Amino acid sequence: MRRWRSRRSVVEIASQALGLVPAGGKARVVESSIAWDYTTFLNLAFLALAAALVIRFGPTGGPRMLRMMEASPGPASRQPAHAH
Repeated sequence: MRRWRSRRSVVEIASQALGLVPAGGKARVVESSIAWDYTTFLNLAFLALAAALVIRFGPTGGPRMLRMMEASPGPASRQPAHAH
């Protein structure tokens, strides 16, 4: 713990010597709140789209397709490709 304190003080002294530390704090702390602006409505629209896609995934064979993709290919898939 003592090593970190000494390193921190070295960095702090070097920063102050180089003029990298601001003289006075003029920052304002503003309390955030929920705002109903266009980004809120975009978030809700894309959330609804994502929900619709997830709901549509099951009945259209999505889980079956994923299981097929995870399985190793069978002998029928090793057929030579034909030329076009």
